[in-house]
Amino acid sequence: MDVRGKTVLVTGGNTGIGRAISMDFASHGANVCIGYFAYEEEADSAVKEMKKMGVEAKAYPVDISKEEQVIQLIHDVAKDFGSLNVLINCAGRTHVVAHPDLYGMKSEYWDDIFGVNVKGTFFCCREAKPYLENDGGVIVNITSTGGLNGLGSSIAYSASKAAEINMTRSLARVFAPAVRVLGVAPGFVSTQFVAGQEARGAKNASETCMKRLAEPKDIADVVGSLVYGNDILTGINVVVDGGRVF
Repeated sequence: MDVRGKTVLVTGGNTGIGRAISMDFASHGANVCIGYFAYEEEADSAVKEMKKMGVEAKAYPVDISKEEQVIQLIHDVAKDFGSLNVLINCAGRTHVVAHPDLYGMKSEYWDDIFGVNVKGTFFCCREAKPYLENDGGVIVNITSTGGLNGLGSSIAYSASKAAEINMTRSLARVFAPAVRVLGVAPGFVSTQFVAGQEARGAKNASETCMKRLAEPKDIADVVGSLVYGNDILTGINVVVDGGRVF
């Protein structure tokens, strides 16, 4: 897909991995919409930065765990930009709970995590479908290696990402052939959200084939290759962690 002049929506597109993805699409000439739940200043600065690249950009506050807010988000994007061609589901939620702390994994944490990572992702895919299928659209869900190896910030987070990976496969079948649906599974990525976890990061890096952690730009590069680098791949989940989880 040639993304020049196309409309891309990136949920969680104002910080970390999502911001890198937003900037990458803008650098390739796409108009970029950001859906964000927090960090409004970062959303505003991302929009300004992308507009300097000569594309249109806009940020929309949204809680994707709320079905009615997702419906409104997709409606507003289509109204403001006239179309929607690519959806990147990068918004995510977790609560850090050590895996052996079974009673620390509270019921409300499960609801919160699954509400965003699974239900929210589904709502976004469902509502975007009618617009995406008009022009061979693409969805990329940002999953996690935690959904493959059962590790990560909490048991609920890992379980939610496993569900998201499987949902990606299901939706790829349902949306085909008009819309491709793919997953990208980062491992430990150097962002502001892992500040203070340098020891964990160093351990993860030492266990990779590439002997380094993935950066947000690495994830953005892979997402781009799936969207504008080919027109055949669908239903797969690409692990991007330097060769730690196979």
